[in-house]
Amino acid sequence: MSEKLTIIGSYLALFAAVLGLLSGQFLLATVVAAIGVWGLGSHNRRSAFDDVIDSDLPTPSAAELKSYREKNPDLSFSEAIVAWQKGESA
Repeated sequence: MSEKLTIIGSYLALFAAVLGLLSGQFLLATVVAAIGVWGLGSHNRRSAFDDVIDSDLPTPSAAELKSYREKNPDLSFSEAIVAWQKGESA
């Protein structure tokens, strides 16, 4: 949900920057455009590297997570849950 709000807010900021340019508010338009581009850039970096626990998929029980992490000790808890979900859904 927050990802969608970030994207929508970034596009609204870019739209407001265009309106600022058309109305002659160049400094304000530059600042608002920078905020919009920064928001889109942070979203792209986040989605490229982070896997997110999918709330629609089942999550492992504590015992399943413990045994999964014993087989994969290099994973954090959240990484183990994401990997377990990918294994379950595949």
